Amino acid sequence: GLLLTIADTMEDLGMLSGAEAPLKEGLAIQRRVLGDDNEQTIVAISALGILYRAQSRLDLAEPLYRETLERARRVLGPEHPKTLTAINNLGLLLISRGNAAEAEKCFRDALGVRERLSGHDDPSTITTLSNIGLALYRQDKPAEAEPFFKEALERYRRLKGDDDPATLTCMNNLGGLYRAQGKFEQAEPLFREVLEKRRRLRGDEHPETLESVNNLGVLLFSEGKFAESRGDHPGALRRAH
Repeated sequence: GLLLTIADTMEDLGMLSGAEAPLKEGLAIQRRVLGDDNEQTIVAISALGILYRAQSRLDLAEPLYRETLERARRVLGPEHPKTLTAINNLGLLLISRGNAAEAEKCFRDALGVRERLSGHDDPSTITTLSNIGLALYRQDKPAEAEPFFKEALERYRRLKGDDDPATLTCMNNLGGLYRAQGKFEQAEPLFREVLEKRRRLRGDEHPETLESVNNLGVLLFSEGKFAESRGDHPGALRRAH
């Protein structure tokens, strides 16, 4: 409806605080007119939850994410794209709220369906693999997380190439996992490759490039390579300005 369109436009423009009122009003109207189990109502419930997530109001987002998933499963079916998206959204929210064990279950539930419907090399399947790895990592299970991160990276390299942002994110995640395990020699080439590619593709001042500068700098410091990590060595990191 018009209220939801207005809210979407405000959200797209970064006007998050102004989007809440039309989203809430639009949802109330749809609940009353169409009913709670109508597909448009389910989309509206999800939209309000996503807004709260974007505002970091996670306690308000979670019940809406759970309601979206419960209704999507029952009304649309467990294999519907909106249901699978709802599973992914809830899983990522749960990780943000410190409930990585339940998030892992969400992602594992989705993985089998995605592999069966979309294939092993579909981006949504690969993202789900990576999310399982993230959920395991957040549970302090790095050895269990590693094969998921490695498999996601291998599939993204094959599907999208070495320079794709999704490939670089997977590479960065695997580097972070190795760093957390103290496997600095395995982490360093990954962090260096991500930094080189992000610098070339995104530029020195892009937030992802700055993240990579920091990741490599922290790793080099941990390895005792103090001069290079500080940037006062002939082969040092070039800092983004």
